[in-house]
Amino acid sequence: MKILNCYVFSILSYGCESWTWNKAIRKKVIAFEMWCYRRMLTISWKDKVKHGKVLRRLQTKYHFVKDMIFKRKMKYAEHVLSGSSDLSHQKILEGYVEGKRKVAAPRRV
Repeated sequence: MKILNCYVFSILSYGCESWTWNKAIRKKVIAFEMWCYRRMLTISWKDKVKHGKVLRRLQTKYHFVKDMIFKRKMKYAEHVLSGSSDLSHQKILEGYVEGKRKVAAPRRV
């Protein structure tokens, strides 16, 4: 478990502060974490073992990676927002950047 936390999950969480944390990303992170746990316990993908049972076998009650990424994202948001009273940082963190994307030049015939 220590090797998994040290090498795999630290690489997974690299740059997670800039991710848009939505339901789809959250489901992918949980799926990867459970895939790693199942590989560690040598549980085949064909076996019908629920997530709760896998977590009980590891003697844990929650998804460690999901919580770790969420905490890192909140720490980064606190760090950025503590330095300014402007709302631009908040809009960037939430992914609400306004403006139009540049359009390519029209084709020449």
